[in-house]
Amino acid sequence: MDEQKKIEDTNLEQEVEEIVNVEEMDEVCECGGCCCGADDHDNHEMMKECCGEEKKNSFIKNLGAAVVDQVIIAAISMLLVLIFNGILYAFGSFILKEYYGTFLLISYLPVAILYTAIMETTAGKTFGKKLIK
Repeated sequence: MDEQKKIEDTNLEQEVEEIVNVEEMDEVCECGGCCCGADDHDNHEMMKECCGEEKKNSFIKNLGAAVVDQVIIAAISMLLVLIFNGILYAFGSFILKEYYGTFLLISYLPVAILYTAIMETTAGKTFGKKLIK
């Protein structure tokens, strides 16, 4: 009976050690072997190359999504400034014409904050992320 318990304890220790090794490898390689097909986690170089490529492609996609989002935010800001300019023009004020860039920058920050918060809350992703991925 004691011998069987020792075997079970040894098997349990081996399983725990394998789990720890896999977790350590996942720290080195975030893909966990999924993109390069290395199930045994023995081929570290292959996995590092694989993850490097995945991160590179991911960076380019994220950069593209960020550019799309910034263009959308800039367009919304311009639209708000034009509406505000129209309202002021209707009342005979031409002050916005001289400070158009300043008003654009002032409107940009709240639009950027609200755009990201609203899109990620309601849709889960911004338009840029949806478009790229």
